[in-house]
Amino acid sequence: LGIQGHDSSREEVEAFRDKTPYDGCITNSNCADRPGNPHSWTYIDDLNAKTSGDWELPGTPFAALLQPDGIVAWNPQQSGNHPEGEEMEGALLRLVGGS
Repeated sequence: LGIQGHDSSREEVEAFRDKTPYDGCITNSNCADRPGNPHSWTYIDDLNAKTSGDWELPGTPFAALLQPDGIVAWNPQQSGNHPEGEEMEGALLRLVGGS
């Protein structure tokens, strides 16, 4: 998670994702008390930070849209590949279209 002086565990990540009780969430909190709802999206195990380092991800959660050939079509951290302020829903409509 890139929190200085903090080591995450699979149990902590699962509790954070599911918003279930876990003392020690983000060092000294309980994951059940974090803001927001449980996360319904897939989490990727990168506790060793190799993938996030290779891809230079800014933090979690992070989402990008990939083309079928693996090229990044939309990355919220790269302002050059989308209109300013565009959220994922708008990117999907722009890139894939709506019905």
